Amino acid sequence: MNIQVRVDDFPQGIPNKRYAKKDLRLLEQLEKKQMPYVIGVVPELVIGSDIEVLKSLKYATIAMHGFNHSIDKWIIPLFEFKGMSEEEIESKLLRGLDVLREFRIEWFIPPFNMFNQALVSVLARYNFKYITGGHETLARMLTGEKIDVQQIDFKGMELICSFIPYYTSNGNFNHIIGLLDTCPKDQQITFHLGGEYIF
Repeated sequence: MNIQVRVDDFPQGIPNKRYAKKDLRLLEQLEKKQMPYVIGVVPELVIGSDIEVLKSLKYATIAMHGFNHSIDKWIIPLFEFKGMSEEEIESKLLRGLDVLREFRIEWFIPPFNMFNQALVSVLARYNFKYITGGHETLARMLTGEKIDVQQIDFKGMELICSFIPYYTSNGNFNHIIGLLDTCPKDQQITFHLGGEYIF
């Protein structure tokens, strides 16, 4: 089994604020432990210094986490790309890829783990290999929305199932290690850490 850690919402972190020092400490802990992780970056929120932080991360795989995470409409709607045509999705995707052009982007983390066939089809055209999420999501908890992944043609992309977020507001994720023994042994698991959130 390949276990990954997932950290979302860089560089925003707490809604409407830049990343707090405690959130960067979470990344520092992962780096210190030499633990591979996926970091979801929201391209519209990135400034120049954020790119330098991302470049300094040795154990991180950089993923695109939507384009703007619908941060201007926090928290509803939960699906950033809802109701968009493939052309509209492609326009946002290309803008995001341009912001992250210094990185090889193969992972996509849909905001709130919500995606549909139109989004997946566009991602596949731009050589994304992995999408992480599933129906056990924050969106489902808040609105009851559910993804029927059996109805999605992933176009050769791999769906990486994610646990619902574990909120570690104190920046200490060690308690999650004990959960690894409960994981199925035959699938890749992504732990979705929410150390960046405060509700």
